[in-house]
Amino acid sequence: MQANKLRNFDEALRCMKQSQRVYIRSEEFFVFSKGKVIAYRSGSRFSLEVEDFRKLYENEDFYLLEEEGEGIDLSKDEDYYRFYHK
Repeated sequence: MQANKLRNFDEALRCMKQSQRVYIRSEEFFVFSKGKVIAYRSGSRFSLEVEDFRKLYENEDFYLLEEEGEGIDLSKDEDYYRFYHK
């Protein structure tokens, strides 16, 4: 996995609003859903209003994690459906 550091809090919030997971540590990440920030950490989950999230996390370093070879290999996908769905 490759970690890409985001420039600031506003960029992190923008990424979350685009349905991306934003991390501050490998076991702690955030997503945006229904107008709130959902925080996941060590087996727990809680939601925050955007302003509360800003007050608590605005000075953190945020990252996007990307896996090597991320994405769907369309040729393998086509082979699968051709074989299993005759």
